[in-house]
Amino acid sequence: MGTRIKALFGEGEYVISNQIKAHQAITALRLNHVNNSPKNKIRYVDDIPNGALGIIDPVNGEILLSKGLLGKYKHLHDGSLIEELLHFKQLQDRRWLGRKLTGSEIQLLEKEVVGLIKSNGFRNFIPGELTK
Repeated sequence: MGTRIKALFGEGEYVISNQIKAHQAITALRLNHVNNSPKNKIRYVDDIPNGALGIIDPVNGEILLSKGLLGKYKHLHDGSLIEELLHFKQLQDRRWLGRKLTGSEIQLLEKEVVGLIKSNGFRNFIPGELTK
């Protein structure tokens, strides 16, 4: 089965804008995930629900990333990775790790994570910018 990816509109995909800041953030967040996640795994899978690029299991902390990030969408890999690592940190900080989330909790995390991503050396992906 091939990798299914939702249409990319540039609203939920991120690319690096500051290489040093982004690298430092990813390194620190990966270390935090390894040291504190009940299931400190990052796995690449064919299909993620709703064609998402990444997802985190709030119960066990496992991060799933689309295999498409290793190929056709590799320019979005680091942005997808930091988003899920930041979600882990959000869960950890709120002591929500280890349980399922409500719809309103998910909305809160998604709204908040955008600012966190951008403050860590990333910006929104603009569709077509790689073909210019």
